Amino acid sequence: MKRWLQLLALNAVISCIPPLLLMLFGGWGRWRALMITFAYSYVFSNVIGLISAGIMPMIAPRLFCLPTLRRWSSIAALLALVAVGGTALATALLVLIGVVPFNEITVTFRNSVKIAVILTEAFGIGSVVYASLRTRLEATTLELRTRELEKERAEKLASDARLASLESRIHPHFLFNALNSVSALIREDPDRAEQQVERISRFLRFAIDQGGNGLVTVEQEMKTVTDYLEIERTRFGDRLRYDIQVDAAVLAQAVPPMAVQTLVENSVKYAVSPRREGGLIRVRATREGGHGFELTVWDDGPGFNPEIRPSGHGLDLLEGRLAVQYGSRAAMRFANGTGMTVTLEIPFAEIPCARIS
Repeated sequence: MKRWLQLLALNAVISCIPPLLLMLFGGWGRWRALMITFAYSYVFSNVIGLISAGIMPMIAPRLFCLPTLRRWSSIAALLALVAVGGTALATALLVLIGVVPFNEITVTFRNSVKIAVILTEAFGIGSVVYASLRTRLEATTLELRTRELEKERAEKLASDARLASLESRIHPHFLFNALNSVSALIREDPDRAEQQVERISRFLRFAIDQGGNGLVTVEQEMKTVTDYLEIERTRFGDRLRYDIQVDAAVLAQAVPPMAVQTLVENSVKYAVSPRREGGLIRVRATREGGHGFELTVWDDGPGFNPEIRPSGHGLDLLEGRLAVQYGSRAAMRFANGTGMTVTLEIPFAEIPCARIS
């Protein structure tokens, strides 16, 4: 019962997206149109959502035994079929109850199916990723509670569980911001919105396939950072400027997944979003001495006081991950002068032959 109530609440939230877009691009005075749009959206969201809730838990787990490309292609295709079928069923329902005239059934379906596919793909893939992360974390917790191993093994499992907990709180946060960017494009530029969904899918594949390993290469991390910045540029346009430079000597070095992305997201939040002129972000990865390398994110914003970070903040979570992964061998430094600089000091640990597929 609780699950279905949560589903209805989520559908209500999703149903608010079309009216908000109409309000944004069509003005604030069309209240009757907004209410009608919300009502239509709520019908479509619940029909598609109920179909997804019935089908995905049965089929999605079986798809995870497939290779990565086939797995996510199959999930995306299944979600598209659910969206199209749900749109057709919802349109028929509106015709049966007399809300939509029979001669407008084709127009209503055609106008609704594209946004239905985009939202179903975005929220559906996000739900699959979140469920996978949650299952992984629950499995680790259950293993910690039920198995009694020697001290060294138990300590390692405890560290893995803490790391999985921190990462699971970061990934949905990124997904929420990315979906906001896509929603802003749905009515204005649907084709570009679909391209951004592809970027989000690529990120989610990175989070599932690579994040579970605890470490990824600097090269992989920088590709994810580039995807994130390009997604955010759909919101900010030319207000968001960035430059990424990476020494070839550190491309194969290991780094916690989404470590640099967390720093870049912080710069977007404080240096770009609140300023009318936007901001510039520079990302650097350089070798430092014979023991490690540095990952540096600089922005030209006003900066902040790192001593008053709230608990659970992205930088706070990242610092905790570094402590779990490296102990005292890694550090995070702050410099607030001409712009804000955050630097990660990471010890060398190469991952040979690792690439994003």
